[in-house]
Amino acid sequence: MKFFRAAVADGLRIPTYFIESTARDNVDDPAYPPHDLPPELKPIENSDVAVQQIAQILADGTNPNLVVMVHGFNNPYPAVIGMYTGAAVAIDKDDKIRQGEGLVCMGYRWPSEKMGTPWRGTWDAMPTFPTWLFYVGMVFTVVPFLLFYLLPDPSTLPIEMFGVFRHSGFDHVVTMVGLTLAGLVLTAGLLRAIVYFRDTYRATNYGAPDLVQIIRAIDTSLASCRAAAGRTMCSSLSSAIAWAVLSSPTRFASCRMCSSGRFLP
Repeated sequence: MKFFRAAVADGLRIPTYFIESTARDNVDDPAYPPHDLPPELKPIENSDVAVQQIAQILADGTNPNLVVMVHGFNNPYPAVIGMYTGAAVAIDKDDKIRQGEGLVCMGYRWPSEKMGTPWRGTWDAMPTFPTWLFYVGMVFTVVPFLLFYLLPDPSTLPIEMFGVFRHSGFDHVVTMVGLTLAGLVLTAGLLRAIVYFRDTYRATNYGAPDLVQIIRAIDTSLASCRAAAGRTMCSSLSSAIAWAVLSSPTRFASCRMCSSGRFLP
């Protein structure tokens, strides 16, 4: 569990935990720096301890219920913390929710960027071919424009070939080709800047799998807690919750435990 950071909310009657994946926004980024936690959260040095605490609360509760909150795309760390804090406070103020013995709330953060964040690095990240494609497109766009509007009357020019840019559609065709080539590259840069497809890739490839690993770790620890207490567990929730989270990693995931101890989606 060294790939996660954990913190617990202080001052809330309902046990609330914050689990953060340490996966990087880009694979070539330096080591993932720790974030400054708000005063409402106390860091847990070892994420295994957080998993054991969650499992113990579920094992001791008369009505175990693990609720996992997962954010969507375009949610950097400050936005996630603010959203989870507001949700935790609202849940803690609800008297009916607090009556549930064994309720544990867990907010999970996977690496998501703020829209527009990768714009500065877009040019550096662009391969060689699109770069030259953009240069050629800009030349095809600017040169015909200059020849068309800045050249004098072609009848006064010694070289009649320049009249092509004034009395035919050749200049327009070249300009449209240039705009198309440059526009394709700019569109790719824009799609990168809105971070939707980047966040989708991260959520699919290590955001959701990391969350599944956390659920599995809680399930394994819960089985140990119940076995130590002389109770037996039904089959694991891992496969069921894995498909649920992988199919919709940006939704809320809720796990319930039946009286026999089996988790149900």
